[in-house]
Amino acid sequence: MKFYTRLLLSWVCLIIIAVAIPGLAQLDSAANLIDHYEMAYEVFLHSGATIKDIKLQGWGQISNRPESLTGLKEKYETVARRLELDPDRAAVQTEKDGFIGISWLEVRDDEAWQLSMQAVPIPKAPNGGESYAAFLYATKSPQRARGVYSALRLAFKETGLEDSVGVTFSGVIKGDLGAEGRLSLSDSLAALYAGEYVEGITQDNLTSICYYIKQNSKFLPVNGRRINLNIALRYNEQENTTYLYIGAPLIYQDY
Repeated sequence: MKFYTRLLLSWVCLIIIAVAIPGLAQLDSAANLIDHYEMAYEVFLHSGATIKDIKLQGWGQISNRPESLTGLKEKYETVARRLELDPDRAAVQTEKDGFIGISWLEVRDDEAWQLSMQAVPIPKAPNGGESYAAFLYATKSPQRARGVYSALRLAFKETGLEDSVGVTFSGVIKGDLGAEGRLSLSDSLAALYAGEYVEGITQDNLTSICYYIKQNSKFLPVNGRRINLNIALRYNEQENTTYLYIGAPLIYQDY
């Protein structure tokens, strides 16, 4: 339950990401290009790790002005229905300063959901504020995650939101790989798609590397460089376990 609590509270981080990053850039829409989910799942399958969970995170700027309650509800209902959530069970929050929030939290067996949309008044902004959407989902089932990932991308497209959906696979490997072993495994996994090293760190018991995969039609522009695959490994000495995280385009969670 601790994991789900952290998941449901982390929507604020997605809003920060949406503000800080204009969106994922797109190379083209060729049919033979892989998507984030397909790439991350394939890489994870070759890691030898036991799956722990899968997290999907979506975010986007609805408009550069604070939407009305009616406008926000229309977009919320479109996304909720596509994700098979009951739009009528959403909690609506309105404030005197013009802030509007619509959200829904749900835990189903091994799944956790959160869908939030907000109209945020900003007095000094040109249009008086902005409106955002954020979605979080966690499961242990690759099949369920694949379906939700596809539905979320379609829902975002239908509401005019940019296709900014990230996926993170988490798993465990017994024992300590050592710094060289962690780096070697990371590079070998990225090599499945001819991944190009972009940047990374190795310190103490942690290795985190970012790569660029040309076969993926989406990438995150960071400091003038393209990133769409992030692999991290962290060794827990007390448990004698190495935790593996594979994120596309980045790992949007603590590790």
